[in-house]
Amino acid sequence: MSWRRLCVGTVALALLGGCGGLGDIRPVISMGGESIDLADPIEAGRAQLATGQYGLAIDSLTRVVQAEPRNARALSLLALGYDRIHRFDLADRYYAAALEVDPQHAMTLNNWGYSRLLRRDYAEADRLLRRADQARRNDPVIEANLRLRANAGKEPTAPTVPSVAATAAPDFVAVADHVFLMKRRAKVVRIAPGTQLLVTRPVLASVSDEGENS
Repeated sequence: MSWRRLCVGTVALALLGGCGGLGDIRPVISMGGESIDLADPIEAGRAQLATGQYGLAIDSLTRVVQAEPRNARALSLLALGYDRIHRFDLADRYYAAALEVDPQHAMTLNNWGYSRLLRRDYAEADRLLRRADQARRNDPVIEANLRLRANAGKEPTAPTVPSVAATAAPDFVAVADHVFLMKRRAKVVRIAPGTQLLVTRPVLASVSDEGENS
């Protein structure tokens, strides 16, 4: 492989500092059409979150927060990392810390609201998502989460079940072997010598329909 091809491949991977005289190139990756500068520890943590490397992201962002304890963006991303591993106690702590630094931090408000929504804390989710919407109007992600919140917690619509009083009675009731009492279009029919039965309609050969009041 030529030196030129090796260098091009190294830069494209954006995982190494460069090759030969290219050591001053900053590693950059593209995610969803957006460039992320991996030399920035906060951006590197965000990339790790996006690729599911939550442990590495938490380590990276913890170092940033230790060096910059009032960095709202780092605090918010660190909260998101803990959120992803269901350490909600720590997630809530860092979401709250981020909002203490910047009460209008839309990303924090949205992410915390969504987290509360997934935990079925609908009242708090509603409060946070509405604040996020006020902080950043017409944001499609926030608006989508507000729609999710509007539909969350609603009981599924059950099919209408008639009350017992309104439920139609069965068409017939078996009163003996081969003898059925019908419930509709009532008339009296003879079913045996000296025996009559009120029925609605004949459905079986054993129920005669030879005439009424025989």
